[in-house]
Amino acid sequence: MATRMAKINPSANGHADHSSVPFGLNSDRIRDVSAGQGAVDVPPHNPSHEQAVLGAVMFDGAELDGVRRVISDPRAFYGESTRSIYRAICSLADDGNEYASFDAVLIRDRMERLENATDHTTRDLLRAMEAPSDSHNATYYARLVQADFMRRRTAEIGREITRQALTPGADAVEIVTAAENTFRGLSESRATREKFPAISLGDLLAKEFPPSQWIAGEFIREHETCFWIAPPKTLKTTLIIALAVAAASGGMFLRRFPCRNRRRVLLLLGETPEEAAKLMLQRACEAAGVDPDTVADSIHIHCGVLPHVASEADLLDLKRLCEKHRPDLIVMDPFYLAADGLEFSRLEVVGPRIRAIADAVMPGTLLIAHHTTKGETKQVGKVLDMGSGTGTGFQAACGQWIIVNREEEYDPQSSDWHILNMSWGGRGGHGGRLLIRYRESTGEIETDLMGSREDQLELRDQERTAKKIAERETRMNSARNVISGILKRSATPLSGRAIEAALRLSASDWTTIGQTLCRDAISDMDADLTILKCQHRATGKLQEGFIHRDDRQRFQAVPEHSILDPDPTIGGAS
Repeated sequence: MATRMAKINPSANGHADHSSVPFGLNSDRIRDVSAGQGAVDVPPHNPSHEQAVLGAVMFDGAELDGVRRVISDPRAFYGESTRSIYRAICSLADDGNEYASFDAVLIRDRMERLENATDHTTRDLLRAMEAPSDSHNATYYARLVQADFMRRRTAEIGREITRQALTPGADAVEIVTAAENTFRGLSESRATREKFPAISLGDLLAKEFPPSQWIAGEFIREHETCFWIAPPKTLKTTLIIALAVAAASGGMFLRRFPCRNRRRVLLLLGETPEEAAKLMLQRACEAAGVDPDTVADSIHIHCGVLPHVASEADLLDLKRLCEKHRPDLIVMDPFYLAADGLEFSRLEVVGPRIRAIADAVMPGTLLIAHHTTKGETKQVGKVLDMGSGTGTGFQAACGQWIIVNREEEYDPQSSDWHILNMSWGGRGGHGGRLLIRYRESTGEIETDLMGSREDQLELRDQERTAKKIAERETRMNSARNVISGILKRSATPLSGRAIEAALRLSASDWTTIGQTLCRDAISDMDADLTILKCQHRATGKLQEGFIHRDDRQRFQAVPEHSILDPDPTIGGAS
């Protein structure tokens, strides 16, 4: 008769206590059982994640409720000492007292009441207190800790199943049935946690939230995915790199938005080779007055293939990259290279993938460069909106946006300034519009706040009119100088047609000035007496032409000439 098997119920403490593993060490290493190399070397856990949970809760006691909804069992913490700390914090909260924070004295006293507090536990407690923590991310790290716990439990159950299956005379049906019940219980215990908690309006109104934290003040908020939307060739990468330098150095972006805290930045550049990235970063540092050495360890750059938003393997690699460098701002430029093959028109496809990549870089802030639709690409002078971006999924997934367009076509012959308009906003209520002048050769930036679109159109028309007037004045001065030279070289007065004929002999002058401007210049010079009307006899006929005012005495000495205009040097008739 087959030996009856006991219910599979492995102890959660069936492994050695590895609480002595220092915080920050990623010990998530698993051997390949099928290759005959033995079982798990170090069970799945991440001390830095556990440290982040404890540190955040100790800093802000209000975060404990959210953490407990995720971690109901203290055994989710790998080491006995970290479990003890969590049990003590939960016990303090169960007393009915509301703690703004849980200090070391409170926790140590409670641990001594519940169990023996060792020196090792105290060391872990101090490590958690000293660790830099962000309470906003407490539940995020709690989910990671709980996920590792579920993996450990699954591995333990699997090992027990293997042990029983290899026992001589074991009943396979009973083993399978017991395994199904155990896994069902594991799943149900997970499901019993309140997945979608709700609080009353009164509790919500009473809850205090910390002030918004900014990557760049009133421009980009922390922990909210941001899209930078613009047509091609509108300096997306250039301006984003300028933002990276400002964030890393704690400087000003666009001379308007202060980056009050120095941040770590990760640039993922899919279209920018390393050589170009180096030049752009050097130029951005020079324009901002930043010594590149001061931000050399704060900015990391990857140029080339971008992680694909639909690839779990790529997202895992990206997560590891972020765990290594711990960036506060992560830039992905451009989005289409990371989403090749996705149907941009389907919200249910694109939206979740954007959330997935935002989760992969947590707790950093994700900034994605994105192109506009083809229809908006050539809408120069238009202030674009969220609907201008390609696809629909990104609109639901992003919490803030920056939208840039050309205010004028770039004309390198008349000026090397790029004229752009920028609008920005987000769920936090921040937003505005700017007119940006950017000189790419030097990195110089000028900005002005934009008013209503009607005011802006009127201002732009005024600027264009003033520009045309200035350009015409320049060409007019050139025409006057050329005409003066022609008249001074002539031995006889010249009619308007004769001046035009002489001007045509110089192809470059005629191309620059042309007939209309030539005639306008002659008219202006006649009106201000720069040139004077003069009658002269030629081939027996009395004709009229022009002389230059500086040649008045030369032509007065010739009897055949009669100057009709007054002497401009004395302001009266001759």
